[in-house]
Amino acid sequence: MKIVVFCGGFGTRMWPASTKSNPKQFAPILNGKSFYRLTLDRFEKRFDPKDIYISTEIRYKAIAMEQAKELPEQNFIFEPERRDTMAAVGLVLAKLKTTGDDTVFFSWSDHIIDQEEVFLDAVELSLSLTKQTGLPVSINQPPLYPTTQNGWVKLGAKKEKKGEFDVFEIDDFVEKPTSSIAQKLFKSKEYLVHTGYGSWPINFLWDEYQKNAPDAFKLLQKISQVIEGGGFLEIGNLYGQIEKQSVDYAVFEKIPKGQRLTISAKFGWKDAGTWQLLFDALSRDNQTVNLSNVNLVEISSSGNLVSTSNSRVVSLVGVSGIAVIEINGAILVLDLSKSSEVKDLYMSLESLYPETVS
Repeated sequence: MKIVVFCGGFGTRMWPASTKSNPKQFAPILNGKSFYRLTLDRFEKRFDPKDIYISTEIRYKAIAMEQAKELPEQNFIFEPERRDTMAAVGLVLAKLKTTGDDTVFFSWSDHIIDQEEVFLDAVELSLSLTKQTGLPVSINQPPLYPTTQNGWVKLGAKKEKKGEFDVFEIDDFVEKPTSSIAQKLFKSKEYLVHTGYGSWPINFLWDEYQKNAPDAFKLLQKISQVIEGGGFLEIGNLYGQIEKQSVDYAVFEKIPKGQRLTISAKFGWKDAGTWQLLFDALSRDNQTVNLSNVNLVEISSSGNLVSTSNSRVVSLVGVSGIAVIEINGAILVLDLSKSSEVKDLYMSLESLYPETVS
């Protein structure tokens, strides 16, 4: 059984902490530690480093290996270029098929998990159920609020109860809903928030690629043969021919009902993909979040987010709901409710001042 941690994406909505050369998953955003390092620390409480693999783009080879020196070099799977998640997951399968393993757990590297022991119990249960049933088993969370930032999973028939966890069939998937639809899903109690975590039988998923993404599958077959022959650097031309698509859309959501299970688990999972989401994940009672432990003085202020890369005094007077972010001389002052617009800012900076996002 293997754990694979995916570390793709530029994190454009979290500039200036996230740039092309040092995206958010590798940036020391959380009191000097990266999401990536915290993710590895979490898994290493239960799993041997030799069974943990990393999937990321080749441009991040140095930083990914530097922050995970305990992992064997052969456990790093580097994409020759960015081709979206269908290609990234396919490359992982092509690699793992050469190792003789039959089960894999997919994880992401940029989330916050408050209840780590509960999460790890759920991970171990998902792997056990996959071995028993030969089916993929995801770990999803009852919604805390009607989120529009994530997908949702509709529950089917309840299969069993394992300790504190209920296990269900998956009936359907809902992409990121509108606010009105999210309200309905939240009230229905028949849905979980889709986290993206789950265990898979490797051959099962390989067969699903063959059925649902045949063109990509043919290329991945050739890539697997190259890897099995001892090559890896030679896969670039093949990999670059794989269509850019989301694996959820291309493969996962096409798996028939009754062939996917989910564990309902309350493990304090929080997506931290924007400054607002990060604030929501870390703030208690709407108190200001001081990410870098700078000297902070507030007067008539609350509910803010502050982070700087250097030791200094930050003073806030009469403001609420803002972020003040300074990373290596780049400064962002943000209305937290407008956090999604940082992506637009990123695109403007890329055109006007490319050095600030490189």
